[in-house]
Amino acid sequence: MRYENPKLPEHINLPPRHPFKESLRLCLVVIGGLVSFWTLLMLTTPWLVTLISFDTERQWVDDLDKNFLNIQHSAPTSEHGKIQRYLQYLADEIVATSATDPSMAVTVHYVEQDVINAFATLGGHVIIYRGLLENLPSENALTLLLAHEIAHVQHRDPIIALGRMTALVLSGGAISGFGSNAISQRILNHMGLLSSLRFNRNQELRADEVALNVVYQQYGTLSGAWALFTQLQCHSTATPPAFLSTHPALTERIARATALAHSTPARTTPLPDFIPQDTTNRPPCTP
Repeated sequence: MRYENPKLPEHINLPPRHPFKESLRLCLVVIGGLVSFWTLLMLTTPWLVTLISFDTERQWVDDLDKNFLNIQHSAPTSEHGKIQRYLQYLADEIVATSATDPSMAVTVHYVEQDVINAFATLGGHVIIYRGLLENLPSENALTLLLAHEIAHVQHRDPIIALGRMTALVLSGGAISGFGSNAISQRILNHMGLLSSLRFNRNQELRADEVALNVVYQQYGTLSGAWALFTQLQCHSTATPPAFLSTHPALTERIARATALAHSTPARTTPLPDFIPQDTTNRPPCTP
């Protein structure tokens, strides 16, 4: 008896679904996988980066080129040096008396540029520009500013922000198919963003709360401290100061700080004479 292959039914190798539906299903599976990967990455990165010790973070930044901070070095006897030492003294007092972890040292840098800005970045570095400093009417307002930025350092907000940024770069590289070298290069290209790390609304409001408590502990009053917010609001024109670019509702913050200030004694501590004051160009700010 001669053997013959059985006749196969037609369309046996075709999927039970229409090819278009099958392609759509596969695309949805891939997209769902990518979304799940991105969500997991964004949720776990803020926690994972805080496992990096502050000493390691600071050493890492110290090994970088400080040009990204735009730091200007001046002789100790110059006016710049006096201001630098004064700002560092205030910061050290805040860390020693109010910080949750005094071992997390903060280094303040005074930059002589007409920029209304201040920010905290990796390694405990806090940068204050002359444009903002010369518009602060009292030491109370300056302490509020410093305490706000120091709170970001204490809460590890800069490295959390960097972790989010790195997660976005990595997920973008995974989606676009970049190799490991290309992804590493993209991360390095974003290192310039260390001077403008963005914090979310909850991080900013938490830093506000800590800063207001610091001012009250230092001076026994919140009077005058809220002038920081009103000065910033006065400069909020069509192009708001960089300091405000990520900060939550300034009007809400002014109302909150003003209400607290009215419940405390009305007194302020003047700034030293060597602190620049731009009273001629300062907008008329009223509570």
